[in-house]
Formats: sequence, structure tokens, C-alpha cells
Amino acid sequence: MKTLTRAFTLLAVVGTAAPALAADLVIQFANNTWVNVTKVEYAVAGSDAWTAAALPADLLKSGEFFELTLPEGDTQCSFDLRLTKEDGSVHDRPAVDFCAATYYHFADQ
Repeated sequence: MKTLTRAFTLLAVVGTAAPALAADLVIQFANNTWVNVTKVEYAVAGSDAWTAAALPADLLKSGEFFELTLPEGDTQCSFDLRLTKEDGSVHDRPAVDFCAATYYHFADQ
């Protein structure tokens, strides 16, 4: 019985620790532009493998923020960003280092 209890305890500890071992990067994004953002995409810097981020209500209004988890964070810090504004304009932000900060704001340049 003690062996069975120890096995369940070990499984519980291992199962609980597994998500913490994944080194995802969690970034807070803010829209500091005057126009709503309709799309945010990211890719490992220099690649063309873009992934669309899930925006709350499919829109990031001016002044709002959302949280994005980047799954390659355990091996990669530098990501290219692309945002599309409600007016149809597309803006690229190449090679943003997310290991240096956990917050990023989109601002008009």
C-alpha cells in the first residue's frame, strides 16, 4: 500500500511540474496606436512561418492589451512581429528580443 501511495505521489508531483518545465515566453502586448489592430502575427526571427495570435474578440482596440504565449521560448528569444490595423495598414517589427522584456507595446513609428 505504501508503494502504491508513493507511486501516486510521484505521479502527482511529476504531472504538476511538467508545465513549469516548458520554457514558454509569456508576453503582454499593448496597442498604443490610435487605430484598432485586427491581426497580430509572429514568427521566429528571419523565418517566414507566421502564426496568427488569438486576439480577444478578434480585435485589439487602441489602449487595450492581451497576453501571448510563445511556445518556442525555450530555444528562441528573437521574434518578428507583424500587425494589421483596422485601416488595412500592415506594420512589421523585426527581431524583437522577448527574453529581455515581458511587455511589448505597439506604437506608431
